[in-house]
Amino acid sequence: MDISTKKLQVARKIMVRIIQSRTDGADYLDIVLELERQIVRAADKNSELDRIMSEAA
Repeated sequence: MDISTKKLQVARKIMVRIIQSRTDGADYLDIVLELERQIVRAADKNSELDRIMSEAA
């Protein structure tokens, strides 16, 4: 896991806490969902890079 993926996961945890603590927390749901999509994309990109790099070795 690279640093940007970790930062995305930290941001997601913060947003989840915000949602849980606020009465209008549901208004922030789209942000959490977008962070989750970005985490998946980053993980896919890293695994694809690893796969391509292993072919070159």
